[in-house]
Amino acid sequence: RHRQAMAGVLDAADALESQLRAARSEIEAVAGEGQDPVREAMQEMLRQRLWLQQHGARASLRELDSVRNSIEQASRRIDHQLLQVERARAPLH
Repeated sequence: RHRQAMAGVLDAADALESQLRAARSEIEAVAGEGQDPVREAMQEMLRQRLWLQQHGARASLRELDSVRNSIEQASRRIDHQLLQVERARAPLH
């Protein structure tokens, strides 16, 4: 179970990183000045990867679930930003 939880966290981090790289320019074009949601999400993902590297082998399943949830929340925030980009680009009727 621990190995599966670790794999799930790593998969979530990989998916978020891929999502961030693909969405970076679109989100940055629409984000307000002083806001950088992509950078914030990348920093969160990197913090989680570092934590996992340092503590993952000894982490409880609850801790691993918490890390994965944090990564998934960052992914949802990016999805929200992409939705805002889509709405901003939609023609007004």
